[in-house]
Amino acid sequence: YVARWTQTEKQAEALLKELQKNLSSFQRPVLSRPIKVLFLYARGPNQLYVSGKDTAADAMISLSGAKNAVDGFSDYKILSTEAL
Repeated sequence: YVARWTQTEKQAEALLKELQKNLSSFQRPVLSRPIKVLFLYARGPNQLYVSGKDTAADAMISLSGAKNAVDGFSDYKILSTEAL
């Protein structure tokens, strides 16, 4: 829709083909040992969130070959002293 609106359909189509080509050749790395990653998101000075399953951060962690350290919930949750 954006390409049509900006009249850049040809450039968008070329970009999409290149992206599809790059994604089809992607191989998830094989790690020598399991690695767990905790993704923290600082939304403000006193607002810290942790990433659960089904988030963009979870997808990036998975694509890196690692495992999300948080698998007990989906989405982002506030990380507070009480939650620790």
